[in-house]
Amino acid sequence: MKKIIAFMLCLMLILAVPVFATTGSEAEMSTTEVIVEWVKSHIEEISVIGTLLLTIFYEIRKHGKLNGSIGTLNNNAVKIAEDSSATIKQALDEVKDIADVVNKYKEEFATLIEEIRKSAEEKLTLEETLSHVENFLKTSKLATIELSNEVAELLVLANIPNSKKDELYARHMKAVHEIEAAEEVVTSYDNKEA
Repeated sequence: MKKIIAFMLCLMLILAVPVFATTGSEAEMSTTEVIVEWVKSHIEEISVIGTLLLTIFYEIRKHGKLNGSIGTLNNNAVKIAEDSSATIKQALDEVKDIADVVNKYKEEFATLIEEIRKSAEEKLTLEETLSHVENFLKTSKLATIELSNEVAELLVLANIPNSKKDELYARHMKAVHEIEAAEEVVTSYDNKEA
């Protein structure tokens, strides 16, 4: 602030020099009186220049702080996106593993049904086993769907590009459809046996 006032005083002195050179009556006045007269006659211009200088100083400080805040926000957003992407990838890998387990159960279930057709005695024993397997599959299905829904919600809330969200959501829907397909195979075998 002191620099600005000093600059304004220097500017007034520089502008006052031509006044000394042009008028003889002012030469009889002291330097202080001449400066006071000049300031009085040009008070509007001085106030405009002072206001402009203060405004520029304020804007420079404000923009400096704003640029720092923008940089911090940008760095935070990048960090959140990286963390979200890693978490979502891990969750999707877990969903894929669960879908693989469901497919293995589907194959094993088909094998069990073939064995049931072989003998009547084995059929009674296997019906009990089948009941346990069905309960287990229903429980597994509910757990798998719940986990996949949580992953889908994480995708919606994640701070990642929409194209990546669409890709991840498509993988989620594929896994859900595979689970539904496995359930349809079980239902169709049950209907044949009944």
